[in-house]
Amino acid sequence: MQTLSSDYKLGQITIKGLHAMIELDKKFIGTEDYIGLAFFWNHEYRYYLRDITYAKKRKIHKEWLKVGLDLEGISDQHFAIIKKQCKL
Repeated sequence: MQTLSSDYKLGQITIKGLHAMIELDKKFIGTEDYIGLAFFWNHEYRYYLRDITYAKKRKIHKEWLKVGLDLEGISDQHFAIIKKQCKL
């Protein structure tokens, strides 16, 4: 059985288990149930968002929804929220 390193902060979880969790989280994108595992952002923001904590991903996701931003969009407002949450 292959397990994943603790980089995901989920303890010893199988790769199959992680993939199942990501697939589930994809269904939660755009809802308050988003967990923080699945990518929801435009490719433009990949370097800022892919390695941040799940909590920060959830905060950015929630704030974008709150102000009515397209989760896959690109704008100064998107980036301002990223900068605020990531302390850039």
